[in-house]
Amino acid sequence: MIHAKHPATARVLQWGVGASFFLLVAGLLFAARSEEAIDFHRLFRDVRSVGTGHADGLIHVGIVILLLTPFLRVLTLLLDFQRSKERPFVFISLGVLLLLLVSSALGFR
Repeated sequence: MIHAKHPATARVLQWGVGASFFLLVAGLLFAARSEEAIDFHRLFRDVRSVGTGHADGLIHVGIVILLLTPFLRVLTLLLDFQRSKERPFVFISLGVLLLLLVSSALGFR
């Protein structure tokens, strides 16, 4: 089980999903309370909404955290494997990390 062998990875997953869920729900509640329309098209094109305190910004940060969670999970596993000197798993983790980076770069293009 990953909790026993890699507690840092479990914490990254818990905090990443928890923070993302909190921000997404907060953004949706804020939008419902203020009757503010969420412009989902602008959400992914305009990062200036992040610091404005509007619902769009909260939702944007929540989605970014959710997207970064798998990357941070693999990075944490890589560091754990390196610390425990498990070389095959270090190389596998590097390969997965490279795949995540390449697919993210191609997806945001």
